[in-house]
Amino acid sequence: MKYIHDKIFMGKNLDFNIFDGLGYTTEENGLMHNHDCLELNYVVHGGGIYHIGNKTYEIETGDLFIINNCEYHAAIDPYNALVLKVIVFNPEIVWSYNNVLDQQYLKTFFECKDSFKHHIKHNEPMVDTIKSLFYQIQEEWENQKVGYRLVIKALLLEILAILYRAYESIDSSSQQVIKFQNNFNKIAKVINYIDNNFQNKLSLDELAKLAHMNPNYFSTYFKKVMNVSVVSYIKKKRLENACLLLRTTKTCISDIATSVGFSNISYFNKAFRQNIHFSPSEYREEIVKTK
Repeated sequence: MKYIHDKIFMGKNLDFNIFDGLGYTTEENGLMHNHDCLELNYVVHGGGIYHIGNKTYEIETGDLFIINNCEYHAAIDPYNALVLKVIVFNPEIVWSYNNVLDQQYLKTFFECKDSFKHHIKHNEPMVDTIKSLFYQIQEEWENQKVGYRLVIKALLLEILAILYRAYESIDSSSQQVIKFQNNFNKIAKVINYIDNNFQNKLSLDELAKLAHMNPNYFSTYFKKVMNVSVVSYIKKKRLENACLLLRTTKTCISDIATSVGFSNISYFNKAFRQNIHFSPSEYREEIVKTK
């Protein structure tokens, strides 16, 4: 199978999506992919096998699967009958970097011990509850009544809390998460600085000083912790804010590019298409159509 880094479409007002997914019919035409968001799957019906990281699981109707943003994965269904209810979301809608309690919601996704399983079988007591929450979330997402984002976040947090409790009861220790938190804390000041100053010119030397590291070590350390380079993270923040301005203002595209930190309009257009899969003008037109 081929390995790719996938781009997942998120909602325009919330870094979240829920949709139906299918499996690949054979190993040969399958794609092992990962993406920047976290993922939960509920198996609506069908079966097959699920490759997640270096582990393989049998799929049965009613099963749940938990996949983090680093793990390559692919569901194989030789009978072409598999339907997955897929939830994807950006960790930032759940976790602010300085809130230890919020971190516990995401602990399940970063438990990487040998004993960890991404798979919760359909006969586990929690599955019926989580299934119900999946469908409540889907109803909110499709109808988008007043306050739907608050309701979706609350329902998602309930799912994550149930998973946290279940996995903690299996294994109360999680050195991997503790290690991640400790590593992240060393660059938390830099992350916060980038998030608030992405529109300005940012140098590697400047950011490394904030972390009290030399530039080469900081660059390597940042990518190890965040699973993305410093340059890519800054570009991501700039493009996110460009999308926001394209959705919510009538400001001309060249001015938007400048305001979010791109000094070259050609590079802005190229980066936008590579990451969003639309040109800025096409993106704005698509948003207008959906309103």
